[in-house]
Amino acid sequence: MNTLAKVLLCVIGITSLHWFLMQVYLYMCVRSGLWGFFTSFITMGSPVCQFINFIQYEISKQYIIIWSTAAATLLGWIMTKIKI
Repeated sequence: MNTLAKVLLCVIGITSLHWFLMQVYLYMCVRSGLWGFFTSFITMGSPVCQFINFIQYEISKQYIIIWSTAAATLLGWIMTKIKI
């Protein structure tokens, strides 16, 4: 498997996991409507909701790191090809 396929597979996996966690968070912790506004006072401090929110935040940070690393690697590869 080449490097590009590995990066794309990693990005798709992280994106899918982030989407799934956000759906779970919305279902369990932040309901829509006025009732959801009032129940969020209770669920916002829930350990489960805190954990889901923490994990999705960390996944978002890793997503940025992956794209930054991919861009730096591509730039380095281009520079070696044109001999700068």
